[in-house]
Amino acid sequence: MDAATRISSEAGYVSYLAGVLYSTNVCDSLMTIGEMSRTDNDTLSLARQSINLAHRPSPAP
Repeated sequence: MDAATRISSEAGYVSYLAGVLYSTNVCDSLMTIGEMSRTDNDTLSLARQSINLAHRPSPAP
């Protein structure tokens, strides 16, 4: 997978997660703005970590 494809797939995945997170958080009136931004940041960093693990090159035989 070349760099451009990886960047675009990562951006798509992260924006999808952010959209899901946003739509669920808007409905939850008990969360404060600070909690929402902290949750968004945690989710984005988890998404990046899982993407990095998924795209880690396999070790040479």
